[in-house]
Amino acid sequence: MISIIVPSYNSADLISTSLDSILMSTVNNFEIIIVDDGSTDNTRNVIKPYLEDNRIKYLYQSNKGLQEQEILA
Repeated sequence: MISIIVPSYNSADLISTSLDSILMSTVNNFEIIIVDDGSTDNTRNVIKPYLEDNRIKYLYQSNKGLQEQEILA
């Protein structure tokens, strides 16, 4: 399975294009994890119909902005 992480912040005008593109892929064994970083626009409402697809997960968090993360390999 492939996990596709889609970060989002006030992306209501673009998020459906991104999700539609992924969903039209010829690969079917995937999950989409949308991480909404505290959007204040209509992003949540735009994403809502996509959540009927059980491959799509939506996580909302309060805005944290860009954070430096340590990546362990």
